[in-house]
Amino acid sequence: MTTPGDGNSLSDFSELLRQLVLDYCGSDADEPLAMNRSFTDLVRGMLAEQGEITVDSAAFDFSSRPQAASVSGMGIKEESGQLDIIVTIWKNRVPPVNLRASEIQKAVEEGKNFAGLSISGELKIDEGHDAYQWVKRLEKCRDRIDRINLFVFTDQLVASVEGYAGVSRIGDKELTVNICGLEQLHRIHIGSGDEPVDVDFVREFGESIPCIASMSSTDEYDSYMAVIPGAVLHAVYDKYRTRLLEDNVRNFLQSRGKVNRQIMDTLRNRPDRFFAYNNGISTIAAEVEFVRGNRDGQRIRALKNWRIVNGGQTTASIHSAGESGGVDLGPVFVPAKIIVVRQDTEDDLIPSIARYANSQNKVEEADFSSNEPYYRELQRLSRTLWMKSPGDVQLSTRWYFERTRGQYEDEKKVEKSQRGGQARFDRQNPRGQKFTKLDIAKSENAWIGKPNVVSLGKQKNFQDFNSRIEAHDSSQVDNEYFSRLIAKRILFIETEKIVKANLVNGYKANIVAYAVAYLGLMTEYSLDLDRIYVTQRLPDPLGSIIKDLVGRIDKLIVDGANDGRVRNIGEWCKKPECWEYIKLGIHDLPVPESLLKKSLSKSLPEIVITTDNGTRPGVQVDQNTMQDFLKRITRWEWQSLISMWETSPDFLAADRAFLISRQVSVRSGRLDARTVGRLCDLFKKCYRFGNGRLGEHPQLRDLFTKLEELLGLE
Repeated sequence: MTTPGDGNSLSDFSELLRQLVLDYCGSDADEPLAMNRSFTDLVRGMLAEQGEITVDSAAFDFSSRPQAASVSGMGIKEESGQLDIIVTIWKNRVPPVNLRASEIQKAVEEGKNFAGLSISGELKIDEGHDAYQWVKRLEKCRDRIDRINLFVFTDQLVASVEGYAGVSRIGDKELTVNICGLEQLHRIHIGSGDEPVDVDFVREFGESIPCIASMSSTDEYDSYMAVIPGAVLHAVYDKYRTRLLEDNVRNFLQSRGKVNRQIMDTLRNRPDRFFAYNNGISTIAAEVEFVRGNRDGQRIRALKNWRIVNGGQTTASIHSAGESGGVDLGPVFVPAKIIVVRQDTEDDLIPSIARYANSQNKVEEADFSSNEPYYRELQRLSRTLWMKSPGDVQLSTRWYFERTRGQYEDEKKVEKSQRGGQARFDRQNPRGQKFTKLDIAKSENAWIGKPNVVSLGKQKNFQDFNSRIEAHDSSQVDNEYFSRLIAKRILFIETEKIVKANLVNGYKANIVAYAVAYLGLMTEYSLDLDRIYVTQRLPDPLGSIIKDLVGRIDKLIVDGANDGRVRNIGEWCKKPECWEYIKLGIHDLPVPESLLKKSLSKSLPEIVITTDNGTRPGVQVDQNTMQDFLKRITRWEWQSLISMWETSPDFLAADRAFLISRQVSVRSGRLDARTVGRLCDLFKKCYRFGNGRLGEHPQLRDLFTKLEELLGLE
């Protein structure tokens, strides 16, 4: 048997997928349908974790030759009107080859036929087939479906998606075809799963874009000036949304700012003057393709990896006006600068373009850090980690990290277009649980003993915090890190409430920072942050201790200013001497042992298991030990564990996608600390739910015994 590498190269990754599918099939490894289903399930999990396909989906094999309809899986997301159809081409060939165009065309047509027949109720399917319940479910909600995503999965190479991928219709429903070949799966595996925005203007929108070449092209880039019709820009943004703005430093700030209000006013009242009034957009691309044989000058047919670095507000305003404002975009044209960046200079050049191109809306210093890996990882965790609401145990909510300014309102606006979407978004992402980079900087700097820096103001404080983050290894930002960051946010917010309720002076924000800083110092940073995160509130009697503390700090700040003959209290709070004065002034504010937890420090690659409810404190799991353990889990144990966990009331479909997709990481050895941490969390939850149900799942008895030993469960 060939031993696959870590999957870094495309050939290694091809072998890795093949071995995983064969192992997953076991004794059925010689049966094409079994391998096809296993591969479909594996890729479905990978894409679901990327957010490309709904997690409410299943893999199966159905083919009706008389009706020329085939499918390898499907998923339904009723609340957003989304239907996902999967057709898989599994060849089991290593090294991989390019698929023939006829094979892709056949898969696309059979998937379209299946979708059309299923929606209309004309599909002939036996009641005993795995797909039957899904088809019947689709028939019941077909009036709520307005978007169909057809995915073609394959373990082989796809030379070109020309003529296949794109947008069309099945009846009154929009159809998008996505060809997912080995290269795309490999990008997801190595950590660059975000698909580039490749736009073919002629195929997708029926017209090319006029442009002229600029004289400023250099060895680093080529540049063009173009004119984009407002209707085309609206359609591109409608399809790609925030992926188009990935390198923009902020999302749509809605219509509240002065500049955005003026943009909307022009669109509504004088769309014919939009080109004259608007400064246009600045964009970057990896490659430009021109219309061949064009006689009236250069016209752009397609752009690869196209991104808007300045003009996100213009683009989103046009989309908003065309979608909900009833604006005719026919007279609207947008000037556009297109910079085609050489691959070897993009890491240095693109951030600089984003920084210097932004001048229309005020850009805060924090905006320029939005794309750093640390903040990207925080955003990912904030969208995937759920916790029970303290006010309603039946409700799960998220702490929403707004990585780019305006992101929260922009996402809410997208959800609003779906049935019940805004109400659901508000329930799941309460405004009081939204936080920004500036919020993180305040609570983190206060906790580590920099209250005087916090008092300098939000931008200077952020610069201090971010100077440490720029060198931060984003792999350390795992579930545990995120939960403790949120616990410190809760501590900071609750301290703010106590200060506002008990003090009437004008320097409340300074007192909050100093109180949090002294609490960290006083407890030697061993406050039970895990307990705060789990309960989402301050434990008794911490609130009373903080109330006493802020009263003392209030007095000490004033006394220190008087002793130092500083008239301005706010300026005194900015000085390191103020912090030293307060540390010397408080000596007798004990904290009960019940509020403390030892060993809160994190050292990677080890994960300190500190959660309660059955875990012995101090148990550590080394990444290599965890890797060896995971490799020994058989395919039947994986499947049984997932099936058992699906019956738990705490089960989330995202858990299933994660467990399935991480089998690739396990086999390749690409386990980072974050992945180990989340797997530990899921295994513990599975254990606690399933330990009393081993009579129903005897095949898990040995696995649970190993989990007890590895994770210190009892």
